[in-house]
Amino acid sequence: DYDADAVYYDTLVTTDEEFLEALNDTDVKYIAIDGDVTYDWGGDSYANSKALLMKGKTIFGLNGNDSVTFKGYGSANPITDVTLKNITVYDETEGDNEGSWEHGHLEFVSLKAEKVEFANSIMLSGNSVLTDCTLNNQVASWYGLWINAGTTILKDCEFKGTRAVKIHEAYGSNVDSVIIEGCYFECSEKPGVVIGDLDASTVVTIEDCEFNGCQPGDQNKYIYESDTDVTTFKFVETNNTVK
Repeated sequence: DYDADAVYYDTLVTTDEEFLEALNDTDVKYIAIDGDVTYDWGGDSYANSKALLMKGKTIFGLNGNDSVTFKGYGSANPITDVTLKNITVYDETEGDNEGSWEHGHLEFVSLKAEKVEFANSIMLSGNSVLTDCTLNNQVASWYGLWINAGTTILKDCEFKGTRAVKIHEAYGSNVDSVIIEGCYFECSEKPGVVIGDLDASTVVTIEDCEFNGCQPGDQNKYIYESDTDVTTFKFVETNNTVK
């Protein structure tokens, strides 16, 4: 017999110090957060980045109103192979001067997220799945989600604020597949999905989504606009609603 609603965790944390201790413990895989904690991984980068302490961990909010704030040097220091659930994520990372780019510095590789509110902007690569998440970007020049590489599935997510999703290959990266299913878009600056440079191997699917109050963009389409001719890669857009 078991309680189907029971919550399993290796450790319960309520302070920044307890959270850091849990990240440093290789035996801890499931971390429950009760309240609001901050993790500042400092200025180390690449192989020395302390953001890598989160690799393989599952981090979730215990009560539904909990949060984690990430700080430190964010550029090219992705959080890798982490699962986030039932929590709000705040981004206070810093990075190089990227005035020509339209994204923040909080990056994930192979992120699994469920019922997570990302209070601002994130980047994705690897194999990522976001389910029932909210991205609420309020920086006019940023996208709430920038997909840089790999495979991404967005299911039943909500995008609010200025700009929603951009899919763009840069510096030799390769976006294999993006599936956007059953999502809601309400973005004031752009169409819901903006497609940058993609090669012929990429597959982009947008289906069963609602676009409410999005802008038409330079191609007069509320659902998407594309810098790459959509006939040059596999692009599917079906059963979407524009309001």
